Amino acid sequence: MSKGPVLIELEGEPPARPEAAPMVLDPGRREEAPEAGRAMAKALKLAGRRPSRLGRWFWGLALSLTLTIAGLAAWDCAWALVARVPLLGWAVTAGLAALVVV
Repeated sequence: MSKGPVLIELEGEPPARPEAAPMVLDPGRREEAPEAGRAMAKALKLAGRRPSRLGRWFWGLALSLTLTIAGLAAWDCAWALVARVPLLGWAVTAGLAALVVV
């Protein structure tokens, strides 16, 4: 089919460089506006402060409950597998135990 790469030479002046293009101005944005960046500064201030004690308790309890439910479901699944297919069930139980140890 093809015998090798093909080089196509273009005649004329070289294409314009992106660095030479004039800067595009955004008519809706004013750099000197006093409110420029206010939303980001407020978001950084809110994100940077320490969360409230009630919020920390809520997220800690929510995470604990979620992990407890997931752990019990995994353990119940492993024991159900031990009842159905003992060899595979014990392998999964050993894997869960290794995961807890590590």
